[in-house]
Amino acid sequence: MTRVFAWLNGLVFVAIGLGFAVFVHEAARGLGISFSNPAGLGDFRAVYGGVQLALGASILFLAVRKSYRDAVTVGLLAVTGLATVRLISMALEPAAGALQWHLLAPELMGVLANALVLRFR
Repeated sequence: MTRVFAWLNGLVFVAIGLGFAVFVHEAARGLGISFSNPAGLGDFRAVYGGVQLALGASILFLAVRKSYRDAVTVGLLAVTGLATVRLISMALEPAAGALQWHLLAPELMGVLANALVLRFR
């Protein structure tokens, strides 16, 4: 099960990274973000696309090397970070809306699933 989650984590982060890098306008619009200049768009693409792509590639690198537990741990840390900062943001900006809850749900499921895989390997 650890091997499956290692590959799954890596592939999901790569897919999300590619989605943000390639479909940057659609992704930003879906998050309610608009840009007033190309620099902001480039930064969005680099951070949302590039960092997620690099994270996914790092997890896949560990999976290829059969370091499955390490790969799942990196995935767990990533989704824990996303969920934690999202919760803090929701506390600071309670009017953020339903989108934040929709994004938080899979992050929390990822935290739980990865933690369980590591606990009951």
